[in-house]
Amino acid sequence: MHVWTLRGNQVGNSGASGMTCETKDEDFLRLCHGSFTVNYVVTLITYHTPDPVCFFPDIRISGFESFSLLVAMIEIISESFLGRIDPDHYAFQILHHGKVESLEPAVSHYRRLLCSYGLYKYPGGSGCWPAIPVLRHLQQHYLIFHTSHRTATDFLSATHSHLQDNELSSNIVFAHALKRLQKEAGRTSTTPSEVEDWLRFPRHPVPEDPRAFWLTVWTVDPTENTATLDLILSCVDWTLGNYPIFLWSPQPEDKAWLIPRVTELTQRLRECVPPERVFSAFGMTWLIKTFSEYWTGLTGHEVEVEPFYAALLSHCTQSTFVDSSPQLPVGHVTRLATQSDVESVARLCKEFGDDSVFFPMTLDQGRIEAGELIKNAQIWVYDVNGQCATVCAVTRSTYNISCITKVYTTPNYRRMGCAEHLVRHVTKGLLSDMKKDAVMLYVSHGNGAQRVYDRVGFVGLCGKEQPEDMEDSLELGFVGTVRGHW
Repeated sequence: MHVWTLRGNQVGNSGASGMTCETKDEDFLRLCHGSFTVNYVVTLITYHTPDPVCFFPDIRISGFESFSLLVAMIEIISESFLGRIDPDHYAFQILHHGKVESLEPAVSHYRRLLCSYGLYKYPGGSGCWPAIPVLRHLQQHYLIFHTSHRTATDFLSATHSHLQDNELSSNIVFAHALKRLQKEAGRTSTTPSEVEDWLRFPRHPVPEDPRAFWLTVWTVDPTENTATLDLILSCVDWTLGNYPIFLWSPQPEDKAWLIPRVTELTQRLRECVPPERVFSAFGMTWLIKTFSEYWTGLTGHEVEVEPFYAALLSHCTQSTFVDSSPQLPVGHVTRLATQSDVESVARLCKEFGDDSVFFPMTLDQGRIEAGELIKNAQIWVYDVNGQCATVCAVTRSTYNISCITKVYTTPNYRRMGCAEHLVRHVTKGLLSDMKKDAVMLYVSHGNGAQRVYDRVGFVGLCGKEQPEDMEDSLELGFVGTVRGHW
């Protein structure tokens, strides 16, 4: 028996290039090359094989004329990758005594096998399998690899359990991915069981959106055959344009650990988009500072002098919620916005954008945003005798977490308690009626609105003790880029 380790950096539909082959006295084989990425690795064990065997995701096999037996096995890099499927279920044998061209029946069988366990992702007309991760040596016993995902289905196939286990912290990435998954799956709701069912076996091909992708970075321990999720980068857009680059990590802060991973991440991002697309990056402060340093070094785009946003991530639960509900003045109402509110909500959306300085909004853009928020039942108003005084939007929701993403009171109605009443009304509804475990929001350092959120029950604000899971977040912009909006 021979076990072959294949290393290379480029594979295309015309075959392999830059490949070398080494015999290894190991029980598995890692395929490494740069032009494809995937959520699993392939083990090749050849019996009585005179020449090296290369098995690639685009069905190209090279380096031999015939062989007697090939056993191809999918190794579990981590349970979350493959949904905790018994490895015996996806081991199989191919018998072959001819030339390469006659392997198609076996390849078709291989595809059907992977499809049956949700491991094969439909190419959507591209004709290629999803790619194998690029591996890099980190130290003697560990490897770093990064993977690109061109659909939410592919991204969540690799990361769903990690995001679900860190649902509050990962909201900035998780919520956008779930929203896109709804479109890919053609569903209006996405419960955990529905998502897991779809990820195991997509019912139809999922087309790629050239404007959206995700990058993930993993650390692999070859001796234990385990992989740990290190970093996620999200590059997506919405109705009014591109979002910032969102970064998230489930790992604790450690710059020495982070540097080689950010190096991989920035290099891969530079291959995926023109640098002008990266107008800003938002996420945990320690991630964003290191990312921006390496991105500037790679692209030459300097960081804007003033941060776009520096904020605390706070949350409110049933146990911290303060249900202080005095009688509202006559003519004052807290309610979900309706179509008749479009113009009023659009005006407040524009004022909110103008207040941010970095992301001003036209009234027409405000109308587009207001129409979308009202259609999706994602925005509430504090109504004073038929006038919209305050708006509160909730646009990023996952299974158990909802995020308040916009609170704004027009100047004529400030210091009247409108925002506090509305935020309390919305938060109570999400916790009690929608059965959310927590409602979260970002609030900038030094923002007087912290007092409002503190009185409602959001933790760690106004100088109070901060829980361990409270995060400091940062958005840094880049000079000479094309500004998006969020």
